[in-house]
Amino acid sequence: KQWYQRRVRERRVVGKLPQNQFVKVQGYINLFPFILTLLEPSSPELGTILANLKSPDGMWSQYGLCFVSKSDSYYLKANTQHDAPYWRGPVWININYLTIRALDHYAKVSGPHQQLSSDLYK
Repeated sequence: KQWYQRRVRERRVVGKLPQNQFVKVQGYINLFPFILTLLEPSSPELGTILANLKSPDGMWSQYGLCFVSKSDSYYLKANTQHDAPYWRGPVWININYLTIRALDHYAKVSGPHQQLSSDLYK
């Protein structure tokens, strides 16, 4: 009951009303065609995704993939004053698993990105 009473007294202050808009962010959402293995092995988009994964300023980290690119302005930024950067932080195990599975897939199929996929998989 004390927690409820304390939460009722808190007020959120908003400078302006939020708007729906597209946000140009390099993050996990860009990986879905790759992690779901929807891209053809010869796809130029596959090469772009692999290059972005490999980049030290990209999503690759010592502990796995980051949710958004480390070079992105949203990386580790809080969403609101009461919301930690959970959605914009370091590691998401489910995306890492799907990425490893996709790297294994593309490392086994013939194409111009086979070697890079294999190198990243190792």
